Amino acid sequence: MAPTRDNVFLLAYLHLLISSAQTSSSAIHESSSLRRRRRGSRMLREIRRLEVEEACQRRKKRNITAMVISLLYASSRIVDVDTAVMTTYHTWWEERAFPHFSDREWTRNFRMSRASFDLLCTSLREELSELIPTNIRKPIPLEKRVAVALWRLATPCEFRTIGHLFGIGRSTACKIVHEVVAAIISGVYPNYVKWPTDENLRAVLRGFEVYRGMPQCAGAIDGTQIHVTPPSEFQADYLNRKGFHSINLQAVCDHRLRFTDIYVGWAGRAHDARVLRNSSLFQRGEANTLFPLLTKDIEGCNVPAYIVGDPAYPLLQWLMKGYPDTGNLTRQQRTFNYKLSSARIIIECAFGQLKGRWRCLGKKNESNIQFIPHLVSACCALHNFCIEHGDLFNSRYLDLPRAFADFEDPVEHLPLNIADPWNPEDADILLPTPSDMRQALTAHLSRR
Repeated sequence: MAPTRDNVFLLAYLHLLISSAQTSSSAIHESSSLRRRRRGSRMLREIRRLEVEEACQRRKKRNITAMVISLLYASSRIVDVDTAVMTTYHTWWEERAFPHFSDREWTRNFRMSRASFDLLCTSLREELSELIPTNIRKPIPLEKRVAVALWRLATPCEFRTIGHLFGIGRSTACKIVHEVVAAIISGVYPNYVKWPTDENLRAVLRGFEVYRGMPQCAGAIDGTQIHVTPPSEFQADYLNRKGFHSINLQAVCDHRLRFTDIYVGWAGRAHDARVLRNSSLFQRGEANTLFPLLTKDIEGCNVPAYIVGDPAYPLLQWLMKGYPDTGNLTRQQRTFNYKLSSARIIIECAFGQLKGRWRCLGKKNESNIQFIPHLVSACCALHNFCIEHGDLFNSRYLDLPRAFADFEDPVEHLPLNIADPWNPEDADILLPTPSDMRQALTAHLSRR
């Protein structure tokens, strides 16, 4: 039977329905498979995330366990070290050094005798107030605090070593040194570093004339370098001509190597003459208040008291230096230079004793640059303190005769013309010029 038009449309419609159903079922199948794949991916990502978190937790636990083990091990080691240190050193001062050191051992370790140490502690007792005991610990005794500071000044030991030796902490040792140095400057320095006056000035003049052949000499001046760690800024200013960083110490000493005036703090690059012109010593000298108007007739010239220095210093009425060696000096001028150098060398010996006794000044000092001038001042005060109380430096280390090192101040008076302290209106004694003074001294010394 031939298909009719209606049958054709019906067959086409049925074919369309079947095709749509197949397409729909295919799309549904593809959609469901896609959803399954996506669901699987999410699950996979979730599983991976959980695995990563679990691995992180395990790693954290391992790190915490390792840290705890390390801390426990380190704590056990620290306890062992502290126990060993305290067993070895904590009672060294209380049971060995303080009660049983002989005078020789005391001098070798603390640079002064036991009697001088006790006197120093007495002098510092008002400056170093006694600490109040607490329920936590006993205070450090005054004698132990002074001993810690002296050990630091006498040796270039680190604070860690001093702390182990005395059974105290490193920071405690540092604090003690700063406190004792400040106490020495306020309690000892004013009484032992003094400019000579009256009878003391007479004794100094007598000492230089008898033992060095320089009449009217009242001291010797020079500068020395203290090796330091420079500050981060302006390091070039601290580099001296010898090639290391330092600060300047200008000092005047008498015939017994005692410092009578010090000026410390200028950078090592500064010239000695520049340091002098900025010191109070120069101001007093130029104002004629350095010495009383005390003169002696030498070759018809009223020569006042003066100090001697090397060629780096200017020739002044109160500061005498030698003739410049140009190769044409006369015999009298060479003799004068020799005598002046023999008197000036006293300050070199004083510096040698200062750095030899207090070794923190002889090597590079790692202290703060602001603290070093206080440290140097304290060492100078202790240097004079030791000389005053008979703790003389071993003269074998210096070119210094034993008789001169043991010299005591004479009491006899010198034939001097005594006037009141300087008065500009006093014209009874006419003072010569520095050149006239040097010529008179040259003529006088050439005849001896």
